[in-house]
Amino acid sequence: APLVDGGDQTGATLNTKGWTAQEVDVLRAGDYVSFATGAGRRLHRVVADVDANAAGLAALSIEPPLRGSPSDEAAIETVAPSCVMRFESDDQMKGLSPGASGPLHRFGRLKAVEAIV
Repeated sequence: APLVDGGDQTGATLNTKGWTAQEVDVLRAGDYVSFATGAGRRLHRVVADVDANAAGLAALSIEPPLRGSPSDEAAIETVAPSCVMRFESDDQMKGLSPGASGPLHRFGRLKAVEAIV
């Protein structure tokens, strides 16, 4: 499983390790990854195709840029990346009953943004 390679990273590049050596397209532009930081779980979009080198290292170009540095060796989720989201506007809550459950698509078009803590 891929891991963060080095703590105290900032900016729009995340150095990683643990990929299969010399693997081409370990991630593709448009893929999403997530990982934990001290401020919570973060979701980022990969903006360029990623290949691993002979040592299984890869630099991910991501957006948005890192807002909080993940810890060295933090696990990187590539299969089902996630983060905590909130509705873009409280107006979207109109018509939803408290405790409503089920697929969100049944409520029509919803806009969400990452909940930054």
